[in-house]
Amino acid sequence: MKRLGYERVCLLCDRKYLARVATEIYTRMCDDCRTEEKLRMAKIVRRQCIRAMDLGLPATLTLKQWIATLDHFDWKCAYCRISPAEALDHFFPLSSPPSFLCRVRGTTVDNCLPICRTCNSSKQDLHPTIILRGYPSGKQMTIIPNIVEVIRSLDKYLTGRGIEAKKP
Repeated sequence: MKRLGYERVCLLCDRKYLARVATEIYTRMCDDCRTEEKLRMAKIVRRQCIRAMDLGLPATLTLKQWIATLDHFDWKCAYCRISPAEALDHFFPLSSPPSFLCRVRGTTVDNCLPICRTCNSSKQDLHPTIILRGYPSGKQMTIIPNIVEVIRSLDKYLTGRGIEAKKP
């Protein structure tokens, strides 16, 4: 008897469905939830979790949490709120050393934000406090005129997401 598929549970809606291939692990989505954009986001989450794990950092962000974050920002950049989200930004960069200034590091729900290509190239891997004080070179992140308010509101949003994630 020929097997019709592999029973899986959709990462987004929690419904059971039949997968076409056995190796469908990180992109487990039913046909109703599966879109090219969501598949692209699943790959981004997976890639960023692997980066965090390679550095020995937490890598607990799920696709469902990432989609909820994207929905919160209407799939736009969390920094400029204009351009479409193209990447996942670590608010506290994976490369920043552990310190009291980082309440969390890693690829977690309380450290990841959607970002556009322009803002990503401006922010680079800078810690938010450096952005608030001004870049070492003295230049400011000019693409976002109210960057201080944006950084503070994003920090508040992420702090709330971390508290939400820790609730039983």
